[in-house]
Amino acid sequence: MELAMSAPVLAVIDIGSNSIKMLVATPGSSSGPEIRVLFQKTLETRIGGGLGNDKSKLSEAGMVAGLGAIKRLLTLAQPYAPTHYRIVATSAVRDAQNRADFTARLQSVTNAPIDILSGENEALLIARGIQTDPTLKGVKEFCIADLGGGSLECIRYSEGKISEAVSLQLGAVRLTEKFVPQPHEPFSDTARAAVASETRKKISESGFSFISNGLLVGTGGAFSVSRAILAHRRGFIAVETWPAEMSRTDLAELLEEIAPLDATARARIPNLTPERTDIMPAALTTILVLLDLAGADCVLHSFNNLRYGVASRFFTELRNER
Repeated sequence: MELAMSAPVLAVIDIGSNSIKMLVATPGSSSGPEIRVLFQKTLETRIGGGLGNDKSKLSEAGMVAGLGAIKRLLTLAQPYAPTHYRIVATSAVRDAQNRADFTARLQSVTNAPIDILSGENEALLIARGIQTDPTLKGVKEFCIADLGGGSLECIRYSEGKISEAVSLQLGAVRLTEKFVPQPHEPFSDTARAAVASETRKKISESGFSFISNGLLVGTGGAFSVSRAILAHRRGFIAVETWPAEMSRTDLAELLEEIAPLDATARARIPNLTPERTDIMPAALTTILVLLDLAGADCVLHSFNNLRYGVASRFFTELRNER
């Protein structure tokens, strides 16, 4: 369906390894990167399987759940009358041996193509999404760590441009499957050391260099959940109203709290969603390694990652066509 040129409305579906997110937006009032959010929703739907080995495959149950989640999100978008749709997929689909089967089934039920992003394109779109965050307006230099289920994107932003970007197989689901043999049991010191070692090794091998003692911006579900837990403990009803900075001390204490617990006990922690109880220890371990490598005492959380970047790119292209 084509746009009414005066009022474009875009629905973006972001198919991640651990969740599927939707953003419905229109352009901001300026010609810059800003966008105006009409609606957004996240469904925790782990579609991948076997991310921790070389034979990653989308399970039948995962594909059915994923397709169901996407159909539900598209239904929720209807009151906002989207005129264009963009569906993108990241590590779980990108690395799956049976990705062609999933994309064909998705196209048959949505009649919309799916863009399976390369790691490089994913990183570039994440960086573009971060630029729509008003909190970072005017900030000239920072690093981004986008931690998903299947991959970790590290991006260095200097003087208004991306100077480095890497996509690494260090997602929380992948690391948990590979190094945590009993993810619903307490998180052992052995597992923690293995996750930390793999994170350091992969980042070192990539050659990525953090800005020493610079600003680190974190995006992705693990950062969102950590912020929600900390916000609740400080009496904030809406996570968005709590300052976005999370200290290394707060995050380290959160890991020390949940590591000895099994998944049932972790699920009792307010705002730690049941779908993430198994992967949160590995995710927090990875975040702490990132803070160490960046020499940072805190991380600034942003909600404006991949789907915001897809929207920003779309609206820029639309303006250029006029």
